[in-house]
Amino acid sequence: MTCTQSHDPDRVKQRETEAETGRDGRRAMAEMRAAVLVMALMLNGANGDFSIPKVSCLIINLEYINCMWLEQGIPEFNYTFHSRHSQREAYRECPVYLVRDGRAVGCRLLYEKGIKFRRLRTRLTTNSSSSERQQEIDLQDLGECRIM
Repeated sequence: MTCTQSHDPDRVKQRETEAETGRDGRRAMAEMRAAVLVMALMLNGANGDFSIPKVSCLIINLEYINCMWLEQGIPEFNYTFHSRHSQREAYRECPVYLVRDGRAVGCRLLYEKGIKFRRLRTRLTTNSSSSERQQEIDLQDLGECRIM
C-alpha cells in the first residue's frame, strides 16, 4: 500500500487554516466554560462554601452547647459536624445530632467548665466531604439560655 501526500500549496494552506480554526474554537469554548463557572461562583459565593450554611451556637444552662445550621431552613441533605477547642486538638464528630424532619440540623456538645473564654472551631461538611465550611466561634460572645 502506498500513500501519497499532496503538496498542493493551496490545499496545505487550507489544512493549516482548518487546524488553527479548530484550536481557536476549542480555546474559545474553554474560555466560555471558565467564564460561566466564575459567574456561577460569584452568584453563589466565591469561596466554595456557598451551599453549606453558617453554624450558630448557644450555651444552654452551662451544661451543653447547641450549634445549629438552620439559617436557610431545613437543609436538603444531612451535614457532618466536627468541632475542637484548640488548633492542637483533632476535630471530633458531633456526639449528639439534633434532628428535624429526618435531617440533621444541629449538634449538642457538652459544655466543659473553663471553656467559656476559648474559641470553638467548627467544620460542617457534606456527606461526600467534597464541600465544607469552617468557622471560629468565640464562646464568650455566645448568648446563654437558662431552661427551667
